[in-house]
Amino acid sequence: MTPQLRIRSHGGMFTAAQIAALAALAEQTDSAVRIGAGGGFEFARRVNGAELAALARVGLRSRTAGGFTPAVLGPAMSGRDTRDLREVTAGLERDLSAVTIPRHEHLVLIEDEEAPTGAPAHVTVIAEGDRLRIRTADEALTTVLPADRAGSRFALPRVVARLLRTDPAPAASSAAPGGAPVGWLPHGDSAAVSLGAALDDGVLDPRRLAFLAAIERPVTLTPWRTLVVHDMGEGTAEQVVRVLAPMGFVFDAASPAVPSPIGL
Repeated sequence: MTPQLRIRSHGGMFTAAQIAALAALAEQTDSAVRIGAGGGFEFARRVNGAELAALARVGLRSRTAGGFTPAVLGPAMSGRDTRDLREVTAGLERDLSAVTIPRHEHLVLIEDEEAPTGAPAHVTVIAEGDRLRIRTADEALTTVLPADRAGSRFALPRVVARLLRTDPAPAASSAAPGGAPVGWLPHGDSAAVSLGAALDDGVLDPRRLAFLAAIERPVTLTPWRTLVVHDMGEGTAEQVVRVLAPMGFVFDAASPAVPSPIGL
């Protein structure tokens, strides 16, 4: 499917209200959406001004086919089972929102040193203790910055933007790929769980989106074109699996339907 509209939320993290808005748009237009390489959703048809305004009201950003702004994704379980990098992830994408790369999509991946995914990206930012290491395929170590949001507020986007303008080749970090977060994902010491799901080619038709919205939980997209539904009790999660699995949501991490990291 050739995307006519790309819809993003900062860091690939979508609130329940944003998923509901996407489901409403898909139903109104009778259009499927696809999870894109940069952790956003892609529509194959154009939408009108009123429909774009409805997305903007819930904080979603849209861009028609053409130039690309860099996408930034962090660990899907950030702040739940791994170090909380959500503020750094969302903040960096906000800071890069004015940077347009005309050639193709560029992905910036925020990695936790303690739980690396190894997914390919054009630029990888690795949180190591109190530092952020910035890597590309050509430069093993570009620079080191303090990991706190205040310390990296201005330096991090400047360094990443400079690297992106050189059009670096995508490359995995040195860590072995951990695979897509699919299945039952516990929240550390909490009783809550998340569910990771794969879909055929990352496609959500209006019915799938409507059921996803009905869960009323936040959703994070991943570099594998998979999604993670967060913050459920075990009983709710079990019910979600029973309802969504027959609709083509795959919750088995060993299934051949679970993709490898996508090409960029």
